[in-house]
Amino acid sequence: MTRRLRALQRFIADVRAWRQARRDYQALCDEGRAPRLEFSVGIHPDDYEWTGINGVTALKTTVPLTPRGKQYMAGVIHDIERTCIRAVLDTNQREAGRG
Repeated sequence: MTRRLRALQRFIADVRAWRQARRDYQALCDEGRAPRLEFSVGIHPDDYEWTGINGVTALKTTVPLTPRGKQYMAGVIHDIERTCIRAVLDTNQREAGRG
């Protein structure tokens, strides 16, 4: 029983320490001291099927590791995907017009 109790106490202490560390990290972010990540996102240059499309296909930037920075990068990926979908739509419409 004591072994289980000690294991449970360690677990609770670890959870509390993790939560405190998250609060401390959030405080650093709120002060503008979040780590900054450099991203280079784009369609691979050897992917010939997609590299010739017009629109947003790549971006290189540095963003803070904050909810806003993560949201920004998700938006970039979404924009690139939308550009690819638009290219497929345009191709489908062009081919339907030829049929």
